[in-house]
Amino acid sequence: MDTPANAPKTVEEIEAELQAISDQLRRFDNSGIQTPEDANEVAFMLVQARDLEKRANSIRKKERKPHFIAQKEIDNAFFHLTNEKVGGLAVAINGCKTLLKPWLVNRNQAKPRYSRAISLMETLVPVIDDEKKVCQHYWNKSRPALMEKIMELIKEDFRSPGKRNIPGVSTETKHTIR
Repeated sequence: MDTPANAPKTVEEIEAELQAISDQLRRFDNSGIQTPEDANEVAFMLVQARDLEKRANSIRKKERKPHFIAQKEIDNAFFHLTNEKVGGLAVAINGCKTLLKPWLVNRNQAKPRYSRAISLMETLVPVIDDEKKVCQHYWNKSRPALMEKIMELIKEDFRSPGKRNIPGVSTETKHTIR
């Protein structure tokens, strides 16, 4: 991206330009846009703010790049040891757990010497036996939260072409400025 020679190059310079735009926008706090000139001025400030955002992100990425590269190098050096699925330590830990679990579950024998660091955790895991009863329970108990989750599913379907015909759901147009 080509930037003018006088473009801000530090966080402080970007903050100063942002403050200038914010100060200009305050003129419209009480009255809003009244004339075509006002609309042009606000549209120009929108363009300035978007450009400033792009420059800020560009500077941020440049500043963080050496740290990102160093982080990647460190992660790569330790990957074979610490990866949660295939790292050597995970394999060793899971192997020990696999061997200890039957011993701890099936035998009421003396605990291993290092038992303070080892324990068998029991977790209750829900299993749905009757989906309709569960839905009715949460419909009565937590309807707003249930509808929020359902709305997430609807929005996910709406983003997929051909899945917008959902029984009980209508559409309305929402306007946003890009």
